[in-house]
Amino acid sequence: MALYHFSVKILSLSSRNTVRALAYRAGCKLYDERTGQTFNYEDKPVQHVELALPKDAPSWAREIQELMRVDRQKGVQAFCDRVESAEKRIDAQVYREFEFALHRELTDEQNIALAREFVEDQICQHGMAAQLNFHFDVDEKTGEAKPHCHVMVTTRRLEENGLSSKKERDWNKREFLCELRVKWEEYSNFHLKLPGHDIQIDHRSHKELGIEMEPQPKLGRGVREQEKRVQKLEGGERTSFVTDKVKAFHDVQLRNLYRILRNPEVVFDIVTKHHATFMWGDVQKILHRYVDGGELFQRLDARLRNSKELLLLKMEGVRDQEGRIEERTIYTTHSMLKTEKELVGTAEGLAACHTHDVSADSLEKGLSHIQEKLKEREARLSEGQEQAIRHLVEPGQLKCIVGYAGAGKTTALEACREIWETEGYKVYGLAPTGMAAQNLEGSGIFSQALHKFLKSFEEGRYQYSDRSILVLDEAGMVNV
Repeated sequence: MALYHFSVKILSLSSRNTVRALAYRAGCKLYDERTGQTFNYEDKPVQHVELALPKDAPSWAREIQELMRVDRQKGVQAFCDRVESAEKRIDAQVYREFEFALHRELTDEQNIALAREFVEDQICQHGMAAQLNFHFDVDEKTGEAKPHCHVMVTTRRLEENGLSSKKERDWNKREFLCELRVKWEEYSNFHLKLPGHDIQIDHRSHKELGIEMEPQPKLGRGVREQEKRVQKLEGGERTSFVTDKVKAFHDVQLRNLYRILRNPEVVFDIVTKHHATFMWGDVQKILHRYVDGGELFQRLDARLRNSKELLLLKMEGVRDQEGRIEERTIYTTHSMLKTEKELVGTAEGLAACHTHDVSADSLEKGLSHIQEKLKEREARLSEGQEQAIRHLVEPGQLKCIVGYAGAGKTTALEACREIWETEGYKVYGLAPTGMAAQNLEGSGIFSQALHKFLKSFEEGRYQYSDRSILVLDEAGMVNV
């Protein structure tokens, strides 16, 4: 099940050795010119490291990027030396670190492509360099993959002869960081949909979603190992906790367990946060997160299986390679079904409202004009494209078309835009990511990322009228 984790922190000289921090995240051996120390983390498994840069990056940065590609050790050392030499204060903020969870559903290559696109679009475009360190870890206890990425971002812009003498303070604004959290959700869901995964992540907290569960604090490896060492020294009979972090972890775990005992159906709320339909293994994974195996787990599992909220959609068995029958029963919840029925009802109501019509004359002139444009390129509208154009400009407040890659969707939307504008309508484009919005603009429609539009609309900074038309591209990748 895809997880959402996205955190930001500052790495400064006042709190740690930043060369050591970079060496640990990159799995490299680095020399610190300031202290004369060498930090060696070559034994730490770090599967991939690369440097992302702005499109107009200076030549010296491009050289470091290429060096890192062919020789990680030398490339990371060169990047480290450049960044560290720009800092003179003993309490300087050297890196801004973004850490986010990658997705088990994607391959390593797909996760790398996702992180690279996000960082280049949303971080490097502001003039910063960012070193991406990919850790494809496996949980020692459960055997589950725990892929994640540490992105070390400079706190100064890149200039022709080095890093800027001024720090970028706007990055400390809460609004900017909140926007990046939303952007990561959008990019992740887009990339999860591309290979066909019916799953999504949500940046909102359980509290914002109305789920009565506390977020579980994270226990670092160092804290866990410290706890184990003390227990071993005391013969494994210690009943108190060594650190406040471990105590806080167990306190939250206990409170969440009480919540599940009081209302087991909260597990369904967490599962359907990610996808509308699920198999029983998805339920058990969430339950295992809060309840250890044993009799209590079995009792809660049985209560959930007999819950009135659970709804069986499909029961089937699939034979595996060894001839055994594997159950693949599909469930949803009555609450989710009600929500989706309401959504369908709203869509049908909008489609039945016959507004935003165009004249037959504008339609035919628009089709003729786009045919003339295509004729210059020795092309013409296909039958499917013409049907799509006629469908979209027919009266109605909601229309939908499905266009596969290369089917000519951009050309069809360009024709629709011209027809609508001839009739005096104002056309706006929306897409789940900035990159998708740029692609939509190929049809001549001014476009922006969906979350940015929604935020502006909620703040009253956009005033739409009955002469406005919204085009949502890649609608199937949007979290509804």
